[in-house]
Amino acid sequence: MVIESKKNQQELEIANKQLTELSTLDSLTNIANRRTYDHFLKMAWDQSIVSKAPISVIMLDIDYFKLFNDEYGHQCGDECLKKVAEVLKNRGYRATDLVARYGGEEFIIVLGNTNNSDALKIAENVRLKIEALRIPHQLSLANKWITASIGVSTIFPTINDSIKSFIQTVDKSLYLSKEHGRNQVSFLEHQVSQT
Repeated sequence: MVIESKKNQQELEIANKQLTELSTLDSLTNIANRRTYDHFLKMAWDQSIVSKAPISVIMLDIDYFKLFNDEYGHQCGDECLKKVAEVLKNRGYRATDLVARYGGEEFIIVLGNTNNSDALKIAENVRLKIEALRIPHQLSLANKWITASIGVSTIFPTINDSIKSFIQTVDKSLYLSKEHGRNQVSFLEHQVSQT
């Protein structure tokens, strides 16, 4: 009876661990999901305020991904997303960093205690590694391979700053890359609102 109870307890612990992983990971790419990202960013933000350290965020979007899905099919699209996620998660991140699927073909990287020049280097390295996957994309107007447009911003947050406003700056920097031909990295300085 004691052995059976111990076995049931172990099975319950394993099931709980699997449930926790399912609730924090994106099921397709096996990296953090949007919910985990939201929670992590808030914690990293608060930590940056306390330590007066910078936080950088990299947002990337696979170029012309809808055309890729239309041409090669959604199964190939899923494989592409998995390969890009592998590139992103195999960079050797620290406990202060997080890679997550932001939505669709968008990914986001949170880099705690990282200045803008280091974040830009990381972003360019990611861009090159995605291109180096050599996943054919004949309908892309950016390259004959899968590529990514990337936006970066850095902030030394204070209690008066808004996470939402900062992420909007990151998003604007991503759109700068798209407007200027895609397959590139753009940086925008976050403008602190005057209140």
